[in-house]
Amino acid sequence: TRLKGKELLVQSTQQAPDNASVEQEHWRLYAVSDLHVDYPDNKAWVAGLPIAEHQKRDAVILAGDISHSAELVRWTLEQFKRRFAHVFYCVGNHELWVKRKDACVEGDKTFSDSIQKFDHLMEMAREIGVLTAPTKLGESAEALWIVPLQSWYQSEFGQPGEDLKEQAKKLFTDFHQVVWPADVGNSPDDAADYFDRMNETLSDASLDAPVVTFSHFLPRLELIPAQLPEYMKLLRAGVGTKTLESRLRAMDSKLHIFGHSHVNWYTHWNGVHYVQNAIRYPQERKGFKTRVDATFDGIDDPMQP
Repeated sequence: TRLKGKELLVQSTQQAPDNASVEQEHWRLYAVSDLHVDYPDNKAWVAGLPIAEHQKRDAVILAGDISHSAELVRWTLEQFKRRFAHVFYCVGNHELWVKRKDACVEGDKTFSDSIQKFDHLMEMAREIGVLTAPTKLGESAEALWIVPLQSWYQSEFGQPGEDLKEQAKKLFTDFHQVVWPADVGNSPDDAADYFDRMNETLSDASLDAPVVTFSHFLPRLELIPAQLPEYMKLLRAGVGTKTLESRLRAMDSKLHIFGHSHVNWYTHWNGVHYVQNAIRYPQERKGFKTRVDATFDGIDDPMQP
């Protein structure tokens, strides 16, 4: 599905019944993750998205890793809010970095830890009109619930083994840029539990329409490709959390959007569709192609040789 040459991935529409008013308008749900607008090419892609065409009814999911800079997160959320009627957002790991000089401040606000920054980003989103809580869109046959799930990764999720976990502590930027306050703990598992408790308040009792969930991290192990290139194997040490799968199943989600691994694909497991549509880093788009890359290099079908 393309947005005037900008492929965002998911177009989710529900067919209106035969007796629906001819004036009833359809709406679309788009999704994208890992925008990484710190890179000029990625920022230019966002700035080049068309304005007005999709404002009236359409929605977009931003599944984390916009930037480590709160200023760039604000800029990006504002850009999407100008273009879509409804913008949904959850944080990724990059947003919670706080040790870099360009990651620990926004204006006169300074973040001493990653939860302070998380709270600031959530308040920022609300100020802009970006949605970070379960929201029902559309009516009758076109209704959908969109449910953001905040998350962090569990150390054993990807079955990395002790060697990979030790490498991750040295090589993952998260271990050097994220600061957890005392009430969270000091391990990825502590952080995963902290964010999962936020999702405990999401009840399925009032979800009276089909549900779409989204998170930054992976909810199940099968979403890691079985044969990872050698340089990507470290990813197993910090990629997902099983509690996400429990949450989305409890809500009877039909479609789950995720990000983080930068591996764009679609799969289906036990009644749920799983999709990733990451913009990724510029060097990754040069290394291997997915359909979203057509919007960067102008080729008609990047999946063709």
